[in-house]
Amino acid sequence: MFKFLAKVFEGSIGIETTYNQCDKAIDQLRAYNADPNEFKGQKKEQLDEIVNTAIASATKLVDMEGARHWPGVFREMHKNLATIYFEQGLVDKVERHCLKLTEYGEVGRIDSEEIREKLSD
Repeated sequence: MFKFLAKVFEGSIGIETTYNQCDKAIDQLRAYNADPNEFKGQKKEQLDEIVNTAIASATKLVDMEGARHWPGVFREMHKNLATIYFEQGLVDKVERHCLKLTEYGEVGRIDSEEIREKLSD
């Protein structure tokens, strides 16, 4: 019983950490896109590390689709990844995650449309 509870608790901490990493990466990318000159040298390296960590963590969770029943988590991770890739200008990756978002009902479809509208602008 204790191992089961430890596993559940460990999963919830990993999910929360990933949400925080994605939020930080998105905020940092938006700041970078607003003024790239502010990100030079070590600050740019830190940005890259933050973004790469968020992508790796979110991808790790998304890779659990089918093995876990966490539709809200998966939808949010696809939205986070699409947003991170949008901020990086990686349109193909944005589209791939937007397509996945549409598999998560009305909320996923709305998220996908919002991100795709930003691509059009």
